[in-house]
Amino acid sequence: MINGVIFDIGGVLIDDPQFKSFWGESKKGAELRELFGTGKISREGFVKDGAHIIGVSPDIFLTQYIEAYSQMKRIPQTMEVFNSINKQKYIFSDTNPIHLEICQKLFPEIFESSSKQFLSYEMKLRKNSNKAFQLMLNNLPYKAHELIFIDNNPNYIETAKSLGLNTILFNAECNLTKSLLQIDQNMFD
Repeated sequence: MINGVIFDIGGVLIDDPQFKSFWGESKKGAELRELFGTGKISREGFVKDGAHIIGVSPDIFLTQYIEAYSQMKRIPQTMEVFNSINKQKYIFSDTNPIHLEICQKLFPEIFESSSKQFLSYEMKLRKNSNKAFQLMLNNLPYKAHELIFIDNNPNYIETAKSLGLNTILFNAECNLTKSLLQIDQNMFD
């Protein structure tokens, strides 16, 4: 029996179209996001270093960063499913404090409706780590086989499967309602 569904945010519940265009192909940008997304540098350090990478002042960087990430939109298919499942809902996301503030402002229902959130910057681990999944599982009242993990990254899906979670790889071809019902017929009221 399934007791909970764990959702990723970006690429599953919300579309983050400006992410790649903001940072471009910057390797330093990717490294900086990794540090900030795992809580290894402060907000001030992130803004200062980000400004340096893209060649603007810290104030302009922060303004542009917030503007870019404020373009996020709900993915209607998954938000409808998220709002209608009758199981415990959890969030497991690689994010940072600034990105989270924007998400909470734009999509408060995600956070109000989830029983618990597992956020990379608080956990000090990203989802590319088995330790992050193990930490999440250790803080849930259910066993792995009683949970479904939904993500758009095939590598994270494989990690979740290896730990015994039921999984759904979300992409444009995925019928989320059908996929959930294949795992548990009692997913919806």
